[in-house]
Amino acid sequence: MDEPDALKIENKSDFTWVTLPDSINMDTYKTLEENIQARLDSGNVRVVLDLSKTNNLFSSGLGLIIRIRKWWRNPMVSSVLSMFPEKYARSSKRCTLTKYLPSTLPTWNSKFRRMRFLEKRMFGDKFTFVCVSRVENGMYRINLSGHMTVEQNLSVINDFKPDYKIMNHVFDLTGLDVIDSSGAHILMKLLMNINQHDGKSVAYGVNETVASLAEILGMNEFLHFCVDERSALQSVRKL
Repeated sequence: MDEPDALKIENKSDFTWVTLPDSINMDTYKTLEENIQARLDSGNVRVVLDLSKTNNLFSSGLGLIIRIRKWWRNPMVSSVLSMFPEKYARSSKRCTLTKYLPSTLPTWNSKFRRMRFLEKRMFGDKFTFVCVSRVENGMYRINLSGHMTVEQNLSVINDFKPDYKIMNHVFDLTGLDVIDSSGAHILMKLLMNINQHDGKSVAYGVNETVASLAEILGMNEFLHFCVDERSALQSVRKL
């Protein structure tokens, strides 16, 4: 499988160094994910995710980064670190991404000795549930990932208060493995609040288990499910 242009995956001092391209969007992220996954499946690796060359990081790119972070639970991947340019380091803190993906600035590039310290920090953090939101092109892009269950800390989404002046909400559920009644109650409350303020909600990437529970709970009344990101973006403008 050929690597897409500007994606570089190379070995540096016992680390698999993944340099992401200039732009990550819904047209490019699937090919990037396939190529990165193929390399990470090849053996036990420690990964550095380098975004220093990435100038345009869209919601599809954020979803890709979160899924790469989840691969850390794979026994073939021992750790994942990120290198954010300063502009992403600031924005990722605002959307809570750095809570789940430890990051350093580009000046860290030659300081491999810091890896030991950062790995210790990471192993104390179990990846469970992630909620990342940002406003993009005049709409909310909300990524839910992991296990949205009573055992997890769901305070991020429970406390999420969107700006209701923004009418359209697109949920990326590609990485959402499972949701129980507690998680569904919190999500339903958010969807009903959006609906009461005349907002519209669509979702894509839902698995069969989550889709079945959503139907049983009547979530479909407030959340329109689409097959992929492109159709979700087209659909939310028509609702």
